Amino acid sequence: MILIIQHAEIEGPGTLEIFFRQRQFDFKVIDLSKTSGPQRLTKVVFPNDLSKLEALVVLGGSMNVYQEAEFPFLRPEIEFLKRVVAQNIPVLGICLGAQLLARVFQAGVFKAPVREIGWSKVYLCPEACQDPLLKGFGDRLDVFQWHDDTFELPPGAKLLARGNGCRNQAVRFSESAWGLQFHPEVSLKMLKDWCYSFPGEVDKEKILFGYFDRQEKYLHQAKTIYANFTGVISNKRSQVEV
Repeated sequence: MILIIQHAEIEGPGTLEIFFRQRQFDFKVIDLSKTSGPQRLTKVVFPNDLSKLEALVVLGGSMNVYQEAEFPFLRPEIEFLKRVVAQNIPVLGICLGAQLLARVFQAGVFKAPVREIGWSKVYLCPEACQDPLLKGFGDRLDVFQWHDDTFELPPGAKLLARGNGCRNQAVRFSESAWGLQFHPEVSLKMLKDWCYSFPGEVDKEKILFGYFDRQEKYLHQAKTIYANFTGVISNKRSQVEV
């Protein structure tokens, strides 16, 4: 079973959920946006038994890693991530998810030098061509960004993609843990929801027209990342069965 952690109502699995359903992967979503106020911490239950967990995907959210007082589910979530990483279960962190992984690996998370919102390019490092998650691409990716924070590279981590605004865009934290600062999972509906939820912060027309301009290529790119990640899951499964 694949577990997906969602932090905000409008930041769901998007195209990743479509991919999992089409390929008939068994997955479950823990939606932290369904809890609220002082009950948030007590209502969040992360699995104790990890024996059935094949992979974990941690999505984005508007909160910051260091806002544990305002979002008390962050502390138990980080502890859960530590347990998953310690068992070498495949993990994919997206945006906030990547920053949470950085915290797990004791790297700093802080305000980025620039706030990145919209379409941009990230440039793949030489290590990416042989990496299980990012293999099959050329020297760059056309990505969608929406984040305020960034993170340091912890010791032993490999930088797989860098950006002009924020350097650390794709990172392999360990043998089976990856973080993407950008959003491969965004669908057109998600982009509309994000733009309408924050009308004063974005150029809605530029973002939506940008999606239509690159839709086919962008979706193919996302599917390649998902296929690579599920390939990691399948390899792990084979090792266990042997």
